[in-house]
Amino acid sequence: MGDSYPSVLCVDDDPEVLEQLKEHFTLQGFIVLTASNGVEACLQVKRWAPKAVILDLLIPRLGGIGTLSRIRTFNPTIPVILVSDTPGALDLVTEAGLSVTGPSRSRWTSRRGFEVLEASSGEEALPQVPSAQPDIVLLDLMMNGIGGLETLRRIKIIRPETCVVMVTAEDDLDVARSALAAGAADYVTKPFTFEYLDAVLHIHVPADQTDQPASEQSRSAPFEAPPKPPTPAEPALGST
Repeated sequence: MGDSYPSVLCVDDDPEVLEQLKEHFTLQGFIVLTASNGVEACLQVKRWAPKAVILDLLIPRLGGIGTLSRIRTFNPTIPVILVSDTPGALDLVTEAGLSVTGPSRSRWTSRRGFEVLEASSGEEALPQVPSAQPDIVLLDLMMNGIGGLETLRRIKIIRPETCVVMVTAEDDLDVARSALAAGAADYVTKPFTFEYLDAVLHIHVPADQTDQPASEQSRSAPFEAPPKPPTPAEPALGST
């Protein structure tokens, strides 16, 4: 489909909801594709490569989480908006090991004086490391492509002084040991609060980094080696 007519895929098993979504996005100038189940949705993504997907979390045939996972294999960077009236829907997604990003996390880190860069995969993150020289990286373990552990190893080869905090839904002692052995400074299990993450960063980022404006941070001295992390049998700063 041509770039002059952006397309969006709406996925819902309720015909009335699907019709409302179709009417709304058509009026906004989108070409609207529809699907009533996960299998149809995957076929639409693979065939038409829409610009974005509106996905009901509770749909038949694969379910919302299974559908999201398969869509990510076709296109790891496609924006997917989950729609649900189920309490704790975000927790269901993160507990499934799927990466979920949004403007709130970026705004949170920006408000604390960090200059924020984003990447949706290891392949997208690694080329940014030599030029951006990040002081700290929040790295999801479960990613498509080369995966979190391999991305961690390559980051430490490119810039050993970068502090890498693994962020994952895998509460697995062996995985935690592997991450720490590969050079991770810490290992944080999702879901967690921003307050908890704030406390973790306070341990691993020098005080003068968070006190400076973002423009001055880029000119600051290289990041010093973080203190020795806690053993993986315990959370970074206590349980959440």
